Amino acid sequence: LSISGNRLKDKNGNNYQLRGMSFFWSNWQGKFWNYETIKWLRDDWHCNVIRAAMGISPDDNSGYFDKPDLELHKMETVIEAAIDLGIYVIVDWHSHKAESEGSQEKAFFAEIAQKYGSHPNIIYETYNEPPGNDWGTIKSCQQAVVNEIRKYDTKNVIIVGTPFYSQDINNATNNPLSGSNLSYALHYYAASHTFWNSVGTVSSKGYYVFVSEFGTCDASGAGSVDVNNSNTWWNTLDQYGVSWCNWAVSDVNEAAAIVKPGSSISGGWNPSSDLTTSGILVRNKFRGYSQDRVPTNIAPYITSSPKSQSVPIQSIASFNVEVTGPEPFTYKWYFKGNPLSNSNAAAYTVASVTEQDTGSYYVEITHAIGETTSKTVRLDVRYRSPYYATSQSNPGIIQFED
Repeated sequence: LSISGNRLKDKNGNNYQLRGMSFFWSNWQGKFWNYETIKWLRDDWHCNVIRAAMGISPDDNSGYFDKPDLELHKMETVIEAAIDLGIYVIVDWHSHKAESEGSQEKAFFAEIAQKYGSHPNIIYETYNEPPGNDWGTIKSCQQAVVNEIRKYDTKNVIIVGTPFYSQDINNATNNPLSGSNLSYALHYYAASHTFWNSVGTVSSKGYYVFVSEFGTCDASGAGSVDVNNSNTWWNTLDQYGVSWCNWAVSDVNEAAAIVKPGSSISGGWNPSSDLTTSGILVRNKFRGYSQDRVPTNIAPYITSSPKSQSVPIQSIASFNVEVTGPEPFTYKWYFKGNPLSNSNAAAYTVASVTEQDTGSYYVEITHAIGETTSKTVRLDVRYRSPYYATSQSNPGIIQFED
């Protein structure tokens, strides 16, 4: 993706629009940050982007600054799932005080850019919602982060936060940052905000607006869903090709959440029983758009890659790949670089894993136009506790894994 003036472009120079969901704060609703949920949002909701809102420094000390390994693991899980599933992911520094977090933020984005910047799926969001109006200070802190990202990733799109909770995009674009492929964040909540004319104003100045967060309800996340204002906003965003992400993939008991409390944490939601009023409205909006088409004149296109796994000894392990394109397909799985017999399907299963089955696997998929090779993944084995499947009395020994 690239930004040319006030439009987002695909690799062929065509106008392109991203439409997707924003995850809730990672530190509070990290249970949804998994491959299965992302795949469901892609396949059932027709999302082509996911926003990973990593909580940085909330007052309860549950965010990235206090638990960096845990929160980074969640972020990398989402990034790698998006890459495997062929959609985009916004890496969001979800903070309200990034001006005082510069050194930590630069180090974080440098690590992400070095590890994942070669993938076109990555989009960076440098400041979720600056609460103040001092654009000079806000701009300065983000320019430093942009410069740090560009040391390692010179091309992928960067979303820049704007003053007053990313609402004053006009002020920001009157004094823009330096750099290429930059867009300016606009956040709104339909029941509270009616400043949709600002989209046209900034677009006419030649800058690309990116709605990286919006809600269908009140700005507090509560209240009721405003259908009329939601549709007015959507019509405006479509008019100017603005990309958007809805807040939020969550089962918090509030109007902005898309699923009801207690719903599955891995997708598979029933629209009539699991989705909230906002969830139903937003899902229907997604499904009203045409899905991105996969060209028919190319080699098999992988839409879901095999995944590495670690399983208990003597249990079942299965690798799966999903592809699209003109059928029929032929499949050939490889183990440690050698072809496996009886491996001519989209799934390859090891019925009872032993140490001899551990190592690297990949699959070649062929059809009339060409051949595609999946990424190489790994199967590892772990041993069962000696207390596995046997009753124990307390006090006694309880052993936990993973």
